[in-house]
Parts: sequence; C-alpha cells; structure tokens
Amino acid sequence: MARAVAPCHYARMRLRRRVMPEKEFWSHIDVLGGSVDEDAVARLVDRLRERGRGTPEAFAERLAQVLYDLDRQDLFEQPVQWDDDPDDHVIPLSSDTFLYLRAGLVAKGKQAVDQAIADPRTLRNRRWSDSEGLLYAAEEAAGREIDTKYDYETGRNEAYWTMPSPSEMDGPRPPVAPILSDLLDPIDGEPFEGPGVESDGGDFEPDDLDLDFDWPLWFPEIAVDGALDAVVQPLLEHGGLPADIAAQVEVRVDFGNGWQVVPQQRAGVVDEFGKVVAVGCQLDQPTAKSWPIYDQERALAAVLARCVLTVLPDAHGARQALTDVDAAGTDLLPRS
Repeated sequence: MARAVAPCHYARMRLRRRVMPEKEFWSHIDVLGGSVDEDAVARLVDRLRERGRGTPEAFAERLAQVLYDLDRQDLFEQPVQWDDDPDDHVIPLSSDTFLYLRAGLVAKGKQAVDQAIADPRTLRNRRWSDSEGLLYAAEEAAGREIDTKYDYETGRNEAYWTMPSPSEMDGPRPPVAPILSDLLDPIDGEPFEGPGVESDGGDFEPDDLDLDFDWPLWFPEIAVDGALDAVVQPLLEHGGLPADIAAQVEVRVDFGNGWQVVPQQRAGVVDEFGKVVAVGCQLDQPTAKSWPIYDQERALAAVLARCVLTVLPDAHGARQALTDVDAAGTDLLPRS
C-alpha cells in the first residue's frame, strides 16, 4: 500500500540577492588599476568568474548602487575633459557620457569617488576616458544579463537633481533657449569677421551661422545653466511668455571680433509647439574667453535678459526682475 502523504502548503520565498560588501567590492575595483581598457576589464572579469557563483551578481548590485549615488546634478555640471581629445575641449555632458564618466570615476577607486562627492570640482583635475566597459564586466563574468535593484541611468536619483535631468528633456519647450556660436572657430572655412563682412567664404548673414559654426566649447556649461536659470525663473514666476507673443525666445549669442550688444531680431519659425522668436547679440570672443566663470555667467545672463526684454510686453510682471539681471552684467558689456 502506498503511503499517504499529507497535503503541504509551500510558501514561495524570493531570496534577496546578495549585495557585495563595500570592502570586497573596492578590492575587486582595485584590480583595474584605475583604468578601464580591455586588459583591465579582462582582469576584473577573470577575478569575478574565479570567485564562484553569485559573485558577479553581488558585484553588479554594489556597482549599480555606487553609480546611482553618483547620479548628481553637481557632478553632471562639471566641465570635464576627455583623454581622446587633443584640443582641450570641454564638451557638455550628455546622459550617456555622464554615465560613462561615473563608471570611470568608480574605476579610480573609493578615494576618488569620496573626493568627487565632497568636492565635485575635483573632476576637473584629470582627463577621463569612456569607461562603458565596466558596466558589462559582471555580465561577462556571469555569462548572462543581470538585473539590478538600482536604475543608474542619468537622472534617476531624483534626490540630487534640482532641475530636469537630461533624461527628462523631452517635456514642454522651455521659454528661453540660448544658442551660442564661436565665429572665430568655424566648422569649415575661414573665421567670420562680422555680419555683412566679406570673407573668403563670401558674405555671411546672421541666419546662416548654424550652418558654419559650432557651440563655443570653451564656454562652460555651468555658466550657461546659471545664466539661463536667472532669466527663466522670473518668467515662470509671472506666467511665462504670453501665448500671443511666442512659445519660446531663441537667443543667438555669437562670439566674434567686436561687440553688438543691442539685440537684433532674426528670422523665427512656427512649428507644432508654436512661434519661436529669434533675437541675437554678438560678444567679443577674446574678451569673453578671458573672463572667469562667474563673469561669463553674469554677462550671458545680461544678454539673455536683454534679448527677452525686447519681446516682452511693457506690462509683463517679469520685466523688473529681468532688468535687474541685465543691470548686474552691464559692467562687462559696452554701452552700445
């Protein structure tokens, strides 16, 4: 006779994945020697694989946690240089490049991470490399994809972002958009001497500039952000741009030889978001390039405010605040 088995109820338990202790995690990071080249990543992969089942997953969990903690706006805003750029350009970070920068910072070790959190300006003290390879080392060691608790994509750690993160930039159009161009550093052709001045490339008109000139990579992104905040906040506090005036004011700031600080109206567009009004000024490139960051921010804020004021109605509530922003930077700009 078969033995009767009493029915049993089994509680399904989801085991928590082990998170690697910090000391163990950083000991694995140390085998990189501060680098994330192919040889360094291969050393790390071999080490994780040799330590047995569960080690790659535990490492991935801790790495995700560290990258998430480094997802901070004050780090994202730092002007950093990359080791594969021979021209000392400071290129604004994107969502992806900021992630790779954070991976590179982790590869430098715990001391470098702690220093960057305490003082984000330390990121400026060295050149950085694309460290994307570190993100996949654990999966290579495990031989499969690994899901982690923390989402470390840029902008996910909302506690450390006080403005929309790069991953959230697809929302409503901002009321002011600065477009900066360095006329003395053309993408192709000869430097541009000024509106209507003939050069080897023929006569240039202001509206042609986007085709021939790039963003001034020497102008720090943090100064642009500060100037933009100084202008946008008063607008938003007083209802934004009037709908019948524009959906956005596009401020073209050209850096060339000489000054044109009286705002000039330029051709705008109408698209699915509404009317875009384009206004522009020119700043003297050598002078602007020599300013410290604080003065660059003040001067740009004054130019942005001045250009926005040309399109705002006299009765708009933000006019006084924008006039004050303009006045705060006028010591850096010529009178006309």
